[in-house]
Amino acid sequence: MNNQFNYKISPLEMSISIMTMLIGVSVLVMPSRLAETMNSPDGWISIMISGLAVAGLVTLYTRLQRRFPGQTLMGYFRQGILGKWWALLMGMGFVLYFVGVAAYLVRTLVFVVQMYVLDQTPSEAIASLFLLTTTYAVSKGLQGIIHLNLLFLPVTLFIGLGILSFNLPAMELANLLPVLGEGLSPVLKGVKEMIVPFLGVEILFFFMAHMTANHLRATPLNAGILVVTLIYVMVTVMSYAVFSLEAVKVIAFPTVELAKEVEVPGGFFERLESLMITIWIMTIFNAAAVSQYLTVTIINDQFLPHTKLAWLPSLITFVIFIIAFVPKSITELFTFTEWVGWLGAALFFLGVGSGYVSVWVRNKTATWNMTEGSDK
Repeated sequence: MNNQFNYKISPLEMSISIMTMLIGVSVLVMPSRLAETMNSPDGWISIMISGLAVAGLVTLYTRLQRRFPGQTLMGYFRQGILGKWWALLMGMGFVLYFVGVAAYLVRTLVFVVQMYVLDQTPSEAIASLFLLTTTYAVSKGLQGIIHLNLLFLPVTLFIGLGILSFNLPAMELANLLPVLGEGLSPVLKGVKEMIVPFLGVEILFFFMAHMTANHLRATPLNAGILVVTLIYVMVTVMSYAVFSLEAVKVIAFPTVELAKEVEVPGGFFERLESLMITIWIMTIFNAAAVSQYLTVTIINDQFLPHTKLAWLPSLITFVIFIIAFVPKSITELFTFTEWVGWLGAALFFLGVGSGYVSVWVRNKTATWNMTEGSDK
């Protein structure tokens, strides 16, 4: 455990880890969710606004983290005026959040795999096999998970974007017009919908404790946010341009359907959607492993600091499995995902806000103590 804590994450590793968490499921379902919510082809504008907002929030938290390098946000709370109970309350919230994230990742994986690849395989078998592999990854600790992110994400992006690029000749840019035809109101609705696609930045509260003080910079992290934002824009624009806005509304997973539309000259490759799903599973595997790892880590650090339970990862895996099958349909899954998204947003703003309050109180107390000392 000490070796795992002593492992230092580089800015590149942190940036890739954020990208892994953000892309996850969202890249598959986001175009249809935006089309249904906005009823406008201006979803790409909402994505860009949301990306800029997330970059600003990441910058805000990076500046806060510089106040306590080598510590998690929960650890900083424990030592400050907010104390142990606030740290425990936030820790409980993050446990629920990361369990929810892992559950919706698993459930979405099951829906996609059954719909496009293994239609005769029981849902429980797919979920069980997936969770067994992610649990094994968690057993390798932080360093192993970070290295998996470094290994899988470049492959996923290269092959995935390569497949989607074959749709460029089929794009009808007229489907994207008019721009802002219904004003800013749909764009603002789209920004609200983008809470879920940008889920994952909360890992900063925990992973940045493993970065050295001179590496606590926002620029590399925001570069990752920029890449994710551009990928979201590309997938959304391509979905609307190829299928039209009305068609995307009724397609559950437009990104996979884009892969189905690809026809490679010569017929050398067929069923590219299967390849697309296979490489996408690499990303969702890493995102689920990170969520499981952080759930176990938070419970150990905040609730069981002096007791290490060997069976805790297995228990967490079982809980995730049960919760994953609470949504019975894709519609229920989207509702569940929205709840998880709002919980994540609330925890992020509570964490950053209370962190800055704690810093302000400490600075005031230190100034008061210095004044008292000089008067004596």
